[in-house]
This record gives sequence, structure tokens and C-alpha cells, in this order.
Amino acid sequence: MYDFKELDNKEFELITRDLLQEEFGINFQTFAAGKDQGIDCLFSVDNNYEIVVQCKHYRNSNFSVLFNKLKKEELKKVKRIKPKRYILVTSLDLTLNNKQKILELFEGLIKDLSDIIDFNSLNNLLNNFPQVKKNHLKLWIKDSDYLEHLLGRQTHNKSKIKLKNIK
Repeated sequence: MYDFKELDNKEFELITRDLLQEEFGINFQTFAAGKDQGIDCLFSVDNNYEIVVQCKHYRNSNFSVLFNKLKKEELKKVKRIKPKRYILVTSLDLTLNNKQKILELFEGLIKDLSDIIDFNSLNNLLNNFPQVKKNHLKLWIKDSDYLEHLLGRQTHNKSKIKLKNIK
């Protein structure tokens, strides 16, 4: 399991983008750091906001801090841009009750609990799409299995060739 604490906000956005691109089979746009109007990742067709993704990387924080930020700032932004689908991604570990509170807050904007992606959901996506790890150094540097694979790859490849020759 990854805790994502070693990532900065931009790195968290990029990992989120890569995972969601794999999950949905589409390309998301990302933007330079700065005021994002409530959009960290965007899938747009004919200038319509089909899918808007907002990332909230709250290292060493808690749900009430996230919820207050959503209530005071993000809700207004989402109402203004009116995406067809809004996905909230956070590095926090949320309970079902937490997700239900967010769903209620964004009534009609977030369509389903599955559009609230938290710590566990992100780790599940990383398990489903392990190839995403290789593009993000800070993830695989902490993954001992992946490091062992990288370090042992040459030996493994030589062994496969020798085994093939023996057969």
C-alpha cells in the first residue's frame, strides 16, 4: 500500500491522471500549477466539460479539513463549470459515511460514490494498473518488489535464455 505522502501536489495529480486514463481508456488534460478553477484533470469534447477531476492531496490531514475546503471553495467552482461528470480524488482514507457526506454536499454534481476516489481506491487502481508505477519514481522507489524486479531483470533474462537453450 502506498500512502502518497512522499508526493507533492503536482505529482499526485499526474499519478491520478495516469491511473484514470488507464481506468477509462481516455486521455485527460492536465495544466500548469496555479489557480485551477476546480479542474486538475479534464476530458473535454467540443469544448464541453465531459469529465472534470479535482485532486485533493491532504497529507497528514483529516476529513474535516477536506470537507471544509470542499464546502467553502470547491462546490462553488464545480457549480460554475457544470461538468457532465465530476470526480473527486483525495489521498485521505475515507469512510463510507465520509463519502456519503461529500456526495450530499455535491448533490447532482457527483453522481455516484465511485466518483469519490480515496486512498484505498487509488491503491486498488495501482494494483489494477501496475505499469503506472514505472513512470513515477517516488512510487516504485518505495516498492521493494518492483526494485527487486528491476535489479534482478538482467539475471532473470539470462536465466530464461539458458532455460530455453536447455529445453
